[in-house]
Amino acid sequence: MHKVILDNNEIIDELMLTLRGEIVDSVKKEIIKVGQPIVSDDAIAWIVGRILPYTSKMFALSYLDDVAISNMIYEFGEDISAELMFPEEIGIDRKNRDFVKGLMIHTFVATANKARNGQTLKKLLEQHTVMEQITANQQQQSKKGKLIPSIFKGDKTQIGGYE
Repeated sequence: MHKVILDNNEIIDELMLTLRGEIVDSVKKEIIKVGQPIVSDDAIAWIVGRILPYTSKMFALSYLDDVAISNMIYEFGEDISAELMFPEEIGIDRKNRDFVKGLMIHTFVATANKARNGQTLKKLLEQHTVMEQITANQQQQSKKGKLIPSIFKGDKTQIGGYE
C-alpha cells in the first residue's frame, strides 16, 4: 500500500507518453501511438528533470500548507515560463510551449496536493496504525487459541466437576 501512495512513477510515465503522442491500452497491455510527438526526446528529459524533484517521496511526505503550495506553484510556473522563453533550444516547438507548460504545472499541482497539510504522511501513519492493530489482534487471537485447548488437556474431572 505504501508503494501505491508514494510511487509517482505512473504520473511521470503518463506525462512522457502524452508528450510522445502515445497511450497505454490497458486491455492489450501495450503502448499505442495516437499522434505525433509534441516534443523531442531531449525535451522530455528536460521536462522530467524539472518535474522529478516534486514527485519524490520526500516531497510527498512533506507538510505544506495552502500558502506554501500556492507560492511553490507560482514560483514553479514562473521558472518554467522563463526557461521556455526560447523553447526551440530545449526541443519544443513554439506552438506547443504553452501546452507543455500547462502539463508541467498540472503535474506539479497533482503531486503538490499529496503534501497538502501532510495528507500523504497522515495516510501512511493511519495505515501503519491500522496494520499494527490488526497484527496485535491476530497475535491476541493466536494466543487465546493456544490457551483454550491447554485447559482441557489432562483430567477433565478437575474442571467444574464434569466428565
